[in-house]
Amino acid sequence: MPFWRQVRPLYGRTGVKPVRKGERAIDFLEIGLKKQAKGDLAGAIADFTRALELNPEFVEALVTRGNARKSKGDNDEAIEDYTRALLLDPQNVEIMNHRGNARQAKGDQEGAISEFSRVIRIDPTMAQAWNNRGLAKYKMGDQQGAISDYSRSLELDPKAALTWKNQGNALQEMGDLAGAIQSHTRALDLEPEYVDALFMRGNARFEMGDLDGAIADYSRAIRFAPKNIRIWNNRGVVRKVTGDLEGAIADYSRVLEINPEHPDAWNNLGNARRAGEDLEGAFADYTRTVELKPEFADAWHNRGITLWRMGERDKAVVDYTRALELNPKFLWALINRGVARKAGGDLKGAVDDWERFLELAPGHPKAPAVRAEIREMQNLPSHSEK
Repeated sequence: MPFWRQVRPLYGRTGVKPVRKGERAIDFLEIGLKKQAKGDLAGAIADFTRALELNPEFVEALVTRGNARKSKGDNDEAIEDYTRALLLDPQNVEIMNHRGNARQAKGDQEGAISEFSRVIRIDPTMAQAWNNRGLAKYKMGDQQGAISDYSRSLELDPKAALTWKNQGNALQEMGDLAGAIQSHTRALDLEPEYVDALFMRGNARFEMGDLDGAIADYSRAIRFAPKNIRIWNNRGVVRKVTGDLEGAIADYSRVLEINPEHPDAWNNLGNARRAGEDLEGAFADYTRTVELKPEFADAWHNRGITLWRMGERDKAVVDYTRALELNPKFLWALINRGVARKAGGDLKGAVDDWERFLELAPGHPKAPAVRAEIREMQNLPSHSEK
């Protein structure tokens, strides 16, 4: 369905630039499209705007300017352009779909669902609208509704790799890892270099315990996207689990070459170094983590563990305390601070920490041992666990 209408330059309008001889709205549209293709969004928007000054009812210029504004992240302005276009062409489902995407991009998932539903009522064969509504439902946590929409979209367009990948994401969120892997694999059959599908299939394989498969997917994705730090980071996580600390450290280090201020990578690097008994290196990594992200409770806890193992008991207590200030229900921080307090002679503080732990997680696997420690410290007779 075409966006454009016949170009009708309007001359002498107030509030617009004077029309030079020979200027045509269609020419500015074409110039703007070339700039947009080269990534010059600001220049493209200026040309589309000039086209609209010449012809305010030029639907295609409104839509293309809306697209450029959406690409820049100016979703409210994009929605205004699509709305103006729809006043001129009220039944144009392509424009409705664009407006739904802009609503989705700005976080208005309910508005997006309403928009895509309108598209589907007018044209129930538009596979893209079913996919887009599924994505909005996914973002709202309605995974079953999302899968239903993705399935309908795939009935209409079974060669849509994006929709197979989206369905895989929803299945994975629901815990159907085998189904997720199957959907991601279908996406990759259609587009073998689909990085997001490789990444998500790697994640699903990791969750299923297929560590070699996960590493294979991440490694393949890295070939196509060598600067994608999420992939390097996740491969590092899996390598650490397999015991390949050297490989994990290399992957985290690569993340930090790309982005030296990535707190998760610094924390993960510290974990790998600590596992390899490089405590000074781990301490430095965790310190850098909390410098970059002071609210990172795990990093404070990890540095506390490292300090404890370095013999710095009091400093460890300080870090455990900071972790608990950030996350008062941090179970391992309560256990470990209790251990450090007991070692320092603060028996009441240790008991307080452990009783708080038991209050939060009475069925935790560590609970029996913690109860036994408390009884011993209180010099009470031991009773069998119930």
